Amino acid sequence: MDRKIFSYWFITHLAILSLLFNEVVSSFPSGYNDGPKNDYNNGYNSGYNNGHNGGYNNGHGSRGYDMISNLDYRFYDRSCPRLQMMVKSGVWRAFKDDSRIAASLLRLHFHDCFVNGCDGSILLDDSEDFKGEKNALPNRNSVRGFDVIEDIKTDIESACPLTVSCADIVALAAREAVVLTGGPFWPVPLGRRDSLTASEQAANTNLPSPFEPLENITAKFVSLGLDFKDVVVLSGLVT
Repeated sequence: MDRKIFSYWFITHLAILSLLFNEVVSSFPSGYNDGPKNDYNNGYNSGYNNGHNGGYNNGHGSRGYDMISNLDYRFYDRSCPRLQMMVKSGVWRAFKDDSRIAASLLRLHFHDCFVNGCDGSILLDDSEDFKGEKNALPNRNSVRGFDVIEDIKTDIESACPLTVSCADIVALAAREAVVLTGGPFWPVPLGRRDSLTASEQAANTNLPSPFEPLENITAKFVSLGLDFKDVVVLSGLVT
């Protein structure tokens, strides 16, 4: 399959990952009847009441909030109105230096979501309390884009300190990578909380590996509500 066509189909299917983890709100926000609009300044996020820090464990200092399921397209409208523009700019800067980073950001989001939900746990370094996901076999020496997320996080912290989670940044960066390379735009519900822990074992168990039998890979997707088409589309990214 032509790479551009494959990338388009992969991007389209990536948007359904949020459905796997009860992260899509039951209804669209008011005024959202005209379909997605590529409006980065006004955004889809809003109504932020309790500040939470999305930083991960290399000096950004996450406060340890649990994941939440009630996400909102307007979650950061008041607390960080330029969030989506800042993420877009960060992805663009990275893409100018390395065009391969677009696919890498998609894969980073995919691998984050497949292990205990889209909670940013893939960003965590090993600690005294746990071995993280970075060195799990499906991620080791292959998953990349951590530096891009950190650079974007640094910019956002300057404008909106202790506000935006890294999990949300990863989700938005994946979407921006898709749009940047000519794929479709989709609205990203926001308000994820960063995990304070990660599990190499969970990543080894849950993430599909190109070395596994097809039936094992298919079973992992089916357990998350996906079908064989999704197996082909999403697994193609790691081959």
